[in-house]
Amino acid sequence: MPPPRALTYSDASSSYWPPGWGFERFSRATQSDRDALPEGELEKMQAGLRKMLGEKGVGKLAMFLYQQEVERERLSRKEPSDGDGTKEQAEAQTDTYNISTSAHDGVTTSIDIPPNWLTRWEKYHHNASWGFFAFRLAFYDDEKRWEEFKARMDKYLEQTCKSGACQSTMTDKIEAAYQKFEIRWIEDPDLAGAKVEELRVRFQSAIDEHASGFLQNLFLCVTSGAVGSLLSSCGDDEKLSTELKRGRSSIPYLYAVSAEASDAENGKNDELAFKPIFKVAVDALINQLWWQVDSDINPLDELTRWVKKSDELDEEDESSNDSQEEIWSSSAPPLDRVRKRMKLRGIGE
Repeated sequence: MPPPRALTYSDASSSYWPPGWGFERFSRATQSDRDALPEGELEKMQAGLRKMLGEKGVGKLAMFLYQQEVERERLSRKEPSDGDGTKEQAEAQTDTYNISTSAHDGVTTSIDIPPNWLTRWEKYHHNASWGFFAFRLAFYDDEKRWEEFKARMDKYLEQTCKSGACQSTMTDKIEAAYQKFEIRWIEDPDLAGAKVEELRVRFQSAIDEHASGFLQNLFLCVTSGAVGSLLSSCGDDEKLSTELKRGRSSIPYLYAVSAEASDAENGKNDELAFKPIFKVAVDALINQLWWQVDSDINPLDELTRWVKKSDELDEEDESSNDSQEEIWSSSAPPLDRVRKRMKLRGIGE
């Protein structure tokens, strides 16, 4: 279940504020401020936060503080904020979830919230095909392994897409929309080991202007490393189901490539620099990537600010990928970054 849309905190968030401290000072405190606290005061404040908020509440607080800090940094750079897109940007981190509310006589009712990709498809592409263009860059000498990959890919996408659906009318809507989903493969033995520049040219010639539900400014690429990441992570239906329920030891990925190399380059610093090539988690293709790029609520440089750039497509990359900074799964900051900020703010382990 995603964090709440809005969080409010006050001095009641902790039962042990140091002298002269309250939530406002705590939320803006620097490491120097925390270092200057008398001995034992930081530990006492941490204990108070956990007592009042609980472990999960402390995690939500850390995310709240991190978002506040990012916003202050944005304002200090005087970057414009799209007022109309604020709500959509906040919703970018949500997926299908179920809210239970207490009714009279102890009866619990459920409210179904549609996933953002479904809302986007129903409003702008209803009854139309939608999805991605994707290049096959490997295994032209092993058709059996390629077909195994495609079958497993289809199964994986279907299960990740439907896994968040509530058992209600939402299931039927998701099923209907998914029936229209498609990956349009571009296959040619000459593409084995192709460079990004060549792929961009081929992509432009493949775009169908009438297929508006297919991303026009970004395409996918499958290398041998990407094939290995999927087949090794979910080699059979039972393992796939377990991985989705309990979390994965490695992250199946494909490469995402922007149609234009220089559209969103801002040159501010390495962290914010545009990522024209990056790895994307397979289970984020529909739930996150498709609808965010299609709706254009954020330029690609904002969308990819937390993921590491790939300099080139590496078809020999068979290494394990378990870092959220290595592979894009949403526009939110990765959890390990949030945990680091928690520690800096004195509320982490």
